[in-house]
Amino acid sequence: MSRIVRTPEIVGGQARIDSTRIRVADVIRLKKVGWKDIDIAKVLLITLEDIKAAEEYYKDHKDEVDRLIEFEDILWEKGFIRKFLKMCECSDLNEVEDKIKKGELLEHPTWEEYIKALSCKDSLERKGFSYKKVEKIIKCSNCNLFKKIGEVCEDVTKLIPDVIDTDERCPECGSKMRVWII
Repeated sequence: MSRIVRTPEIVGGQARIDSTRIRVADVIRLKKVGWKDIDIAKVLLITLEDIKAAEEYYKDHKDEVDRLIEFEDILWEKGFIRKFLKMCECSDLNEVEDKIKKGELLEHPTWEEYIKALSCKDSLERKGFSYKKVEKIIKCSNCNLFKKIGEVCEDVTKLIPDVIDTDERCPECGSKMRVWII
């Protein structure tokens, strides 16, 4: 019996280690940043055999897992910038920099938060996304294929993220697609 399963009602149907909520993508993300198997096993409370099974699954489903990791990175980066800009009461990172230079932001942000926001901005732009705009992304619930399909508004701090079901089917695997407002 395979250690890797997919169940629609658990972790959104993503590939996961049987009898856990630990996704293959969680294991692979840690492997990609250099974690050792023994440390992954200790932190995620899984076995070394579970890690090997996740790696085997990844070999056969690399695109699917990599797309999920990239999509989650985009969500995290947009969320970090949204929170950062709201904290600074600004609508753009240039405005934050101007306030810092004028001494108008004494307690927040820290330089580390500002540098992280700039790093997120650069990462999003490399992937074809805007850090300032609320964008629509259509994503397959099965193979994780996704693409930007438009913009909702110019100010990322003005809209709450949402997910909308559609009748559209994935061109790659035929599964249902959802629209993400981020």
